[in-house]
Amino acid sequence: MGLGELLDGAFKLLRADFARLLLAVGVVVVPTQLLLSFIGDYLVFGPLETLDVGAQQPPEAFESFLGDLARGIPAFVTVALLQTLLLLLATAAVVSIGAARYLGGQQGPADALRTAGRRFPVLLGSQVLVALILIAAVTVPLVLVVAGAFLGQDALAAVGGLAFLPLIPLAVYLYIAFALAVPAIMLEGTGAVAALRRSSQLVKGRWWPVFGILVVAWIVVGIVGSALGVIPSALAGAFENQSARALVSGIGASITGLLTEPVTALVVLLLYFDTRIRKEGFDLEMRNRAATSGEPFEEPGALPRPGEPWVSPGIPGPPSGGALEQPGGWPGQPGGSPG
Repeated sequence: MGLGELLDGAFKLLRADFARLLLAVGVVVVPTQLLLSFIGDYLVFGPLETLDVGAQQPPEAFESFLGDLARGIPAFVTVALLQTLLLLLATAAVVSIGAARYLGGQQGPADALRTAGRRFPVLLGSQVLVALILIAAVTVPLVLVVAGAFLGQDALAAVGGLAFLPLIPLAVYLYIAFALAVPAIMLEGTGAVAALRRSSQLVKGRWWPVFGILVVAWIVVGIVGSALGVIPSALAGAFENQSARALVSGIGASITGLLTEPVTALVVLLLYFDTRIRKEGFDLEMRNRAATSGEPFEEPGALPRPGEPWVSPGIPGPPSGGALEQPGGWPGQPGGSPG
């Protein structure tokens, strides 16, 4: 699948299950984004607006400002972290809904979220592992830079800074290599470590195309998100009332997240299927399924026409013949991993 085909496929999947995807993402994005907007406006940006930097401030006013900020920032960071964790859950639900549609079935948002919830410890573990690996890659040069600055040793700090240069591409390489871990966890039932290994195996030999597609997709989604946020931001700035401003800002950010978060997850899902088609002949299994079911088969990478819903109460079951049983398997099926 080329870049244009992949983006077109992602938007096709979005249109095919628009209501389901919005519900799966909305239960996470809307409440947390509204909470972030109110906390940010009242506890973080509010105190900043009351501080007149250019004027002489009495010590009591500055101490009050620092106290307000000290109370606001932890609450803001806590909600932001909660939103990040819940977005991982929503992303997994989007992958489950999109995979069901791609394979010719359907899945509701409640079932998708329940499935994602059951796999959440593994999903979280995989992302924590990625973060730890990336942090470990830059820890040594960072320590050298900090130690050099603290001890006044410019040479030591310079060595640490130079050591960063080759590690930045390494961190980018690892991040892209692990980009398909969430679909592997949701669709193959792998554990956290196995999902990272599986993702790197799929990306191997296709790193540059995967990198290019993801970067362009992120840019497109970022542009669309910025465009969607222009009007709400302008409207929010027109309100003097702090509550109204926070509400409008939160609604605008929620709308942006509702429309951009699913697209990003669907692009990753289609990349997963595309690499399986190229490396494992996944399209041949789809062709066999179409032949046995009597459904017309479209070219690899195109969105198959919807078929009968899967009978599995969780994630959609595999096509007959076990396409998803190789090599990672399907949970509960021969060759599958319990995670």
